[in-house]
Amino acid sequence: MASFVRPTARYAATALAAGAVFFFFHRYRMSLVVTVAAFVVGIAGLIVPCFFSLLDRWVAALTRAVGGLLTWALLLPFFWLVFVPARLMLLLKGKDPMTRRCPSPEATYWIPRAARKPDHFTRQF
Repeated sequence: MASFVRPTARYAATALAAGAVFFFFHRYRMSLVVTVAAFVVGIAGLIVPCFFSLLDRWVAALTRAVGGLLTWALLLPFFWLVFVPARLMLLLKGKDPMTRRCPSPEATYWIPRAARKPDHFTRQF
């Protein structure tokens, strides 16, 4: 992409976000801060493209770090608070919906199915 397109597009998107903050939430100061930041980054990206590239890499690294932190902070407790108690309740009830009991009373884990006509496979729905 051309060196001036990305900063200009980011500036326009951020200016629209600032306008939305002002219009929908009536936050004058916050929209002013976002507009000034967008203007500075947009102009700096047009004048000094290496600055914009450096800022872009820094923001990408920051978003990767925040995404990794949120993954661990949200999914780990969800697993321990939802899946583990659900599995313990199933164990207490003696249910095994996936028939994973070992050793299995059946000779094989294969589930028998009725034979189908060959034209069944040509109709997906």
